[in-house]
Parts: sequence; C-alpha cells; structure tokens
Amino acid sequence: MLDRVGPYTLAKPLDDTTPRAAREARRTDGEATGPVRLDLVRLPDEEDPRELDLFLEDAASASRLPVDGPAMRPLDHGVADGFAWVAHEDAPTVSLAEVMAQHEGPLPPEWAALIARDVAEALEAAHAMRPALVHRALSPDAIAIDREGRARVHGFATASLERRLTIEASRVGTEAIYFSPEMALERPITEKTDLFSLGATLYHAVTGQPPFDGPTPLATLIKVRLVRYDPVPDVAPDVPEALVKILDALLAASPSERPGARELHHALRPLVPAREEKERRAALGAFAP
Repeated sequence: MLDRVGPYTLAKPLDDTTPRAAREARRTDGEATGPVRLDLVRLPDEEDPRELDLFLEDAASASRLPVDGPAMRPLDHGVADGFAWVAHEDAPTVSLAEVMAQHEGPLPPEWAALIARDVAEALEAAHAMRPALVHRALSPDAIAIDREGRARVHGFATASLERRLTIEASRVGTEAIYFSPEMALERPITEKTDLFSLGATLYHAVTGQPPFDGPTPLATLIKVRLVRYDPVPDVAPDVPEALVKILDALLAASPSERPGARELHHALRPLVPAREEKERRAALGAFAP
C-alpha cells in the first residue's frame, strides 16, 4: 500500500497494483498546497519509453488548455513510484457515470444535450491544439458534473496511458462499450475517435443502455467493429428527432462522416432553449456533493 506518490501525500492509501485511481492529496515536499485531485495510472512493469514520452507530451499540452474551461487543466504532473500522476483542482464534482447510476431510468434528453455541449466545447479546445490533443478514453467516468450543472472533462493528460489500459481491459470484457471502431480494430486514432466515444456515452445516457454490449468480450468488440446498435427510437422513443440525428452522426462508422467538435457544439445549442438552461443545469448540479 502506498500513502505517498511523488511529492503528494494521499488522503487514502493506494494499492500499488491498482491500474488506475483518483485520490485527494496534498503536496508535502516543501511546496505545500491545498487539497488536489490526483489522477493516477499504474505503469507497466516493463516501461515503454515511447509511452512515457507521449504521456509527458500530452500532459504538457493539457497544461496549456484554457483556465476554467470545460476541459480540466492539470496543475502538475509527473512519474514516480510506479505511477504516472496528474494533479487537478479538487472541485466538488460527480461523474456522469454516478449521475446515470443514481437517476432512475435514462437521463432527460435536455440534460444529455447540455452535457454534450460542454464536452464538445472541451474537445474543441483540445483538438484545436497543435498537435491535436486527443482524449482516446472518453466515457461517463471521464466526464464530471459540478455544482452549477456544468460538465467538465478530465483525463486528457493521461490519455495515452488510459488507452493502453482500456485496450487491455477490453480483452477481459470491460470498457470496450465506448470504443470507436478504429480503436476496436487497433487502427490509427484521430480527433474523430473522441466524437464517436462521446456518441456512445450519450446513447447510454438517453436510452439507459450502452450501444455496444454483447454477452461476451468478443461479441462486444464485434458489435463495435461493425457499429451495430439498436436505433435510438426503438429503445427510447421520447428522444427528440434532432438529438437522434446527432447521435447517429456521432456513431458513424467512418471517422470522416462524424461531425467535428465545433460543428457538434453549434448543432446542440438549439436543443435547450436559453430560458430553460438554468433550471436544467440546477437539476444536474444537485447530484454534485
């Protein structure tokens, strides 16, 4: 068990075999800070220098994301004690995965549209960087909802390491449900991969079931590779047609047929009237601690 990683003392000990974790922590190496959220990803026993270089490049790029934007900007990052770590502001938030678990049934389409709009803004900022910063592991666990009901995306800095863990996990039957076809086929990843994963996340949110979820790991991967999912109206007939069209576009098999983050952001804006936005966000924010 570890109670310290690099310069940070953890509020709760960490099993040093844990593949990934998040902990409240404080820096205690002479540069004392307030509490931070420390995202940790365990490194493989045989470290790949290229993977570490990519992590450091992604973390450096993520540190240039806009301050207070929907893409969480790291405060600090490093490698120590068998883990890559990234420190973020320890703001009171709840993951979208927890919101989906706590809410009875599918989320209201208006909530999903607002969350998607915020995530699209985060992706727009990340993808506009040069080179583009691609998340690669977008899922309900990577989206946090704050007390104001705004969605924020974390994990950009650990994206390269998260992708390895996600691919490994898919082989034992977990996490592949938010894969893009190119991820399932282990083909080159582009910005459009994030848009597909966002589409899979939103499908799950508004229908109450993931789009790709087979009885076995292989069956799930085949469904992802073939982009075989039940049409939204068949599963959730109350989802507005405009949102159904957006979801189908995001889940297009070909990356070139998916909208970009900026296009998506503009397409989502009319789905929630301005006069309703405050009320809808307040309902979402009530889930945050």
